[in-house]
Amino acid sequence: MMRLFFNELSTSPVADSKHAAIDRMAIFAKTVSIARQKGFRNIQCDYPVNTIQLADKYSMYDWLNDPIVSRECRDFMYGVIVPPYIEEDDIEFERFVDAVISYENKEFNIPKTKCIGIAASYLYDLPTISLLSIPLWKQHRLSVIVEKEGSISVENIYNISSYESFDIPDLKDYIDNISRIVLVETTINPEDKVIHLADHHGKAELRKLCERLKYNPFVEFK
Repeated sequence: MMRLFFNELSTSPVADSKHAAIDRMAIFAKTVSIARQKGFRNIQCDYPVNTIQLADKYSMYDWLNDPIVSRECRDFMYGVIVPPYIEEDDIEFERFVDAVISYENKEFNIPKTKCIGIAASYLYDLPTISLLSIPLWKQHRLSVIVEKEGSISVENIYNISSYESFDIPDLKDYIDNISRIVLVETTINPEDKVIHLADHHGKAELRKLCERLKYNPFVEFK
């Protein structure tokens, strides 16, 4: 599933005013709109929207309920940001536990910091999405520090921060590549495919359909 991971470091510094925060969210919402057109469904984030501060005493929850902001824009953003960053049942969770993944940028005075949003982006090989709080987050590639079993490596992840991000050739090619569906043919012989049907009305018609489908090389029955 194509999804984005919210870069929680991009919430700082907060905007100077409520109106500046609204302008910042307008860019973010437009970026999300285009991302969804590209096939990204959700933004993964462990933080409730009422804890994501956009300005002093003004959170993302306040923005979602602010009548100053257009209803269309607010309605579009409802339900887009969902938990968690990393599913505990995913193999990525084991990799997350086994390593220390952090971010650092001396130019912008960001000390070495654990950032689960950036870590999740690296583990799932999917982009982060950032608020444009500082020019740093305009970069479409971010460097991640990965420490595991005494070794240290620097890896790159993709970052989206505005609608202009989608015009960057490198990022555009990457999104086109991950959105491409690859169908894998089954190695099971059609006559060896086992059809399991529950006893209910219409079972005979359903069996006829399955008997035809079993000759499709991309269909298996579980």
